[in-house]
Amino acid sequence: MNPSTPSQNNRRKTTQSNTTITVKESAATDDPHATERPQHGASTTKGKDPKEISNLPYYDEGFLLGAKLDEEKHETPVKIYFADAMATMQRFHYTTFQATKKGHYRTTFWSLKAVASSNDPLNSRHFSVLITHLGKIFNPTPKMDDVMVIIPRAIIHLLQDKRDPRLHEVFRHLAKSLLVAYHSSPTKERLDAALSYATAAASITCQAESLKFHHLSLGILAEVHHIRHHRKLGMNPSEELTKAITYARQAAKDSSYPDVVQHCFHLSDMFRSKYLLDGKKDLVVLNKAIRYIKIATKHEDSPEMPFYSLLHGQLLLFRYHHCHPQVPRELEKIQELDEAITFITKAKNGLEQISPNHPKLTTVYGSAGEAFRARYWTTLSDADLMEARAYYEKAMEHTSSPSAKARFANEAAKLHPKQIEDGEQKNMGNNHVKWAQGCLSNAIMLLPKYNSWMIPIDDQQFALSELCGLPAEALAITLATNKEDRLQEALQLLETSRGVIIGSSLAVKRLKETSFDKYKQLHDASMAVYAAALQPDDRPESEVVDVDDAKQRTLDSVLSDIRRLPGYHDFLLPPTKEDMEKLVKHGGAIVVVNAAETRSDAIVITSKKWKHIPLPDFKLKEIKDKITQMQDIVHNWDDSNRRDKNIMLRDILSWLWKSAVRKIFLYLVEVVNKRDTRKRKAEYPLVERIWWNGVGLLCKLPFHAAGVHGTPGTENKTLIHHFRSSYIPTIKALVHAVEASSSSKPSATKSINLSMIHMQISPGNYAELEGVQDEVTAIAHKAGKYGVHAQILNTPSKNQVKAHFTDLKLGHKVERKHIIHFSCHGVSDLSDPLDSHIVLSNTDGTKLEVKKDSPRINSFVRVQPSPAAGKGQTMPLPANLKLSVREIYDWNLNDAYLAYLGACHTANNSVEELADESLHLAGAFQMAGCRNVIGSMWLAANAECIRLSREFYERLFQTRSSSGEDLAGDVSEAYHQAVLSVWKNGYGADVIGWAPFVHYGV
Repeated sequence: MNPSTPSQNNRRKTTQSNTTITVKESAATDDPHATERPQHGASTTKGKDPKEISNLPYYDEGFLLGAKLDEEKHETPVKIYFADAMATMQRFHYTTFQATKKGHYRTTFWSLKAVASSNDPLNSRHFSVLITHLGKIFNPTPKMDDVMVIIPRAIIHLLQDKRDPRLHEVFRHLAKSLLVAYHSSPTKERLDAALSYATAAASITCQAESLKFHHLSLGILAEVHHIRHHRKLGMNPSEELTKAITYARQAAKDSSYPDVVQHCFHLSDMFRSKYLLDGKKDLVVLNKAIRYIKIATKHEDSPEMPFYSLLHGQLLLFRYHHCHPQVPRELEKIQELDEAITFITKAKNGLEQISPNHPKLTTVYGSAGEAFRARYWTTLSDADLMEARAYYEKAMEHTSSPSAKARFANEAAKLHPKQIEDGEQKNMGNNHVKWAQGCLSNAIMLLPKYNSWMIPIDDQQFALSELCGLPAEALAITLATNKEDRLQEALQLLETSRGVIIGSSLAVKRLKETSFDKYKQLHDASMAVYAAALQPDDRPESEVVDVDDAKQRTLDSVLSDIRRLPGYHDFLLPPTKEDMEKLVKHGGAIVVVNAAETRSDAIVITSKKWKHIPLPDFKLKEIKDKITQMQDIVHNWDDSNRRDKNIMLRDILSWLWKSAVRKIFLYLVEVVNKRDTRKRKAEYPLVERIWWNGVGLLCKLPFHAAGVHGTPGTENKTLIHHFRSSYIPTIKALVHAVEASSSSKPSATKSINLSMIHMQISPGNYAELEGVQDEVTAIAHKAGKYGVHAQILNTPSKNQVKAHFTDLKLGHKVERKHIIHFSCHGVSDLSDPLDSHIVLSNTDGTKLEVKKDSPRINSFVRVQPSPAAGKGQTMPLPANLKLSVREIYDWNLNDAYLAYLGACHTANNSVEELADESLHLAGAFQMAGCRNVIGSMWLAANAECIRLSREFYERLFQTRSSSGEDLAGDVSEAYHQAVLSVWKNGYGADVIGWAPFVHYGV
C-alpha cells in the first residue's frame, strides 16, 4: 500500500474557474520559444469571433466567484456598481495611500466619476484612462480588499454586458493587484481570487482579438501556480510547479523585449523551486535556473535589476553548496561564492537606492548572511564571521514580522556549531554562542505577539511551516551550557515556540465561553496589532513607532486585565516550573526529547526533580534516515509482506531503544525508582508512566514501543513492560487537560454517554470494514452492563454527526460524561494536514440495534481501498464526506472525557515542517476539548483494532466508582493493558499489529 496515496488523492479542492489551460511542449528544451500555443478549454479555435466570448466556461459558473460577489449581480444596474465604487473610494481618502499611489488614486477616482456619468461609458475617453490606472492604486493592506473588489466589479459588469474584449485587462490588473496584496499579507483567499481572475484573463486572451496580451495573462497565471506550489495547495506540489513552468515558458516564447526578460526571471525562480523540490540533487535543473537568470541580468538598464541580481546570487550560492557538500579549505574553490556575494551586494545597493526601507531588503540581508556564513566556514576569518552576523542582524531588524525574525534567527544560530562544541569545554565562555542563543531567545519571545489564533487556520499553518526547526535549535543551544539551572528556561522557550495553534486556541476558546467581553477586547486589540504589522514597510519611521507601539500597549493592557481574572494567570503564557511539577506530583514523568544539528538531549521532569540527559548516540542525520525507512514500512505493508516489514520495524525499535530510550529508562529505574521502596518518601512517588514529548520530527517516533521485541525473555529490554506511555503535543496542552479533568467532579447525577460512530461501508472505493458493526455492538453490550448509556450511529453523514454532538450538550444530557468512538477509515493528507480526515457517509444513517452475535475477525486495514481501484489507489472524496481536522478544531467538546479514534493515521504528523503543531486528528480532538484521545500513528489492521477496542473498554468500564456514576479508573492504564494483551501474541513480534496505538492526554 502506498502511504502517499490517500493524501495525494484527497487534497483540498480550491474554488476556481472550470477553464483549464494545458500546454503541449514540442520538445524538452531550455529555449523559452520552444513550446506550442496553449489551448484553452472551450475557446481553442484560433481566430474565434470575440463575440462568442460569453460562452467561456467561467461565465457559466460565475467568473467572479473568487471575489465572492452577490448572486444577483446580473440583475443589478451597472450604474449602482459605479456608485458603490465611488463611495468605496471616498471612504479611503487618498491620504491613506502611499505617496507614490496618490496621483493614481486621484486619476482613477475622477475617471471613474466621468465614466459613471457618461451616457456611453465604453466610448468615453476616460474609460481607457480608468483601466490603465486600475492596477496601480491598490495599497496591499487588509483594509483595501473592498476597493480591490468594488471598483473592478463596476467595470467588469459594464464590459460583460457589452461583450467588450477589454475585459481581460481588468481581470489581469485585478489578479496582479491581488498578488501584490498577497505578498504583503499571504492569505489563501487572496490567492484563490487571483487564480480565478488570472485564469479568466488567460481564457480571453487566447482569442485572436487579444492574442498579443496572452503572454501577460500567462505570466500572472504562472506566478499564481508557483505560489500555490510553495503553499502546497490544489494538486501535489510537483504538478503545481510543472503547470507554473509550462505557462512561464509559453509566456516567454510569445513575448519580446522587455517582457521576455521578466518571464525569464520567473522561469529561473521556478526552476530554483524545482531544484529544491527534488531535494537539491539535480544539478541540471539548477543550471537551467542559472541560464535563465543570466538572460535577465544581461539587461543592466532594467528597473528590476536588483531583483534579478538577488536571484542570480542565490542560485550561485546553491551551486556552490551543491558542488562542495564538504566545506572546502582551498581558497581558490570559493570563486563562485565570491561571485554570488557580488550579485547579492549589487542587489542590496540597488534596493537601498530605491528606498532604505524597501521590504525586499530583508531577503537580501538574509542571503548575504548565508553567503558570508559559507565563506567563513572555508576561511575561518573573523571578518567573514562578523559580516555574516551583521547581515543577519540587519535582516532581523529590517522586518516587522515576528515569524520572519524567528526564521533569520534560526539561520543565524547555524553560524556556530563548532563554537557550541568548543563552548561546552570552555563552560560557554564563547560570545558567539551567547549571541546565537540571544537571537533565538528574542525571536521566540516575539511569537506570542503574532497572535496567530486570530487569522484563518490555513494561513496560520503556512506561517508556522516557515519556522521549521526553530524550537529544536533553540533548545539545543540553551542546553549546550550543560547547567541544570537552565532547564526551566529551556523548556519555557520550547513551550513558547511549539503548539502555537493548539495552545492559543484552547486558551481563547475558554475565555470566549467564560468572559465574552474580555474576549471581544482581546480580539479587537489583537486585530489592530496584526493589521499594523501588515502595513507597507515604507511608512515614515515615526509613524511606524508611534502607531505600532500604541496598539501594542493596548493589547498588553488587555492581556494584563485578562490575567487578573480568576484562573487566567497564565493566559497565553508558557507553563511555569510550578505548573510542570504539579503534573507529576502524584507520580509519572514528563520526558522531552530533542535532536538538532549540534546535539541531542532529553529533559526528564519528575516530582521535585529535573534531569538533563545528553544523548550523544542519537544523531539527527540517522534519525531522519530511520524515520524515512519507518514511514515506508508502516504505510506500505499488507498481508503478503507483513512478516518482512515486521522484521525491519523491530530493527528500528531496537535502534531507538539503544540510541535514546535506554538511557532515559535506566535513569527512571535505577535513580528515580530506587529498588528499596520501603525508604521512599511520600513526596517522591514511584514513576509508573511517561508523557512523551518529541520535538519537531521526533514526534513521528514511537517511543512507547522502543525495545527488543519478538524473542522470549527480552522484557527487561522493552519500555512497555516497565512504564505505560502517553503523548502530549506540548506541556501546556497537558496542563489544560488536567485542569479540565479536575473541574469535572464526580457526582451522583453525572452519568456516562458513549457515542459510537461506525462506517462498515464507506463511500468511494474504500474497502468494507468487516466486523465493525459487530465490534460496536459488542462494546455497546459491555457498556450496558456497567450502566453506560450507548448510542450507535450507523454510517452517518457529517451533518448528522455534528447535530448529534450538538444535541449532547443540550438539556439533561449535559450532565453526562461523554465518550466518542469512531470505527472507520482515516486519511492523513501529506500536502495539507488540516485536510486529514475521517471518512463519513453522504446520507444520514440509522440507529443500530444492539445484537449479541459474535464479532467476525478479518484482516482488512482501515484505510485500504477496494481491489477494483488498484493497489494503493483511493478516489478523491468531496468535502461533505470528510470530517476534517480543520472542522474539528472549531468544535466545542469540553465535556468529552475520551475520543477513541479507531481509524488509521489519526495520530500521524504527516508534514515535517508542521510537526510541532500536532496537526492531526488526535490533536484536533484535543484542541476541541477532549481530555483523552486514543489514535493510531500508522496503518492499523482491522483485526487488531477490534481486539484492542474490546479489551480497552472492558478494562475501562470495570473501573466504575462505587457510586456507579463515574469513571474512577485511568484511560492510560486501560489502554496500556489492552496493548499488552495484543503484544503477548508472539512476544511483540507483530509490531505492525500492536505498536500503532497511542494515548494522548491525562
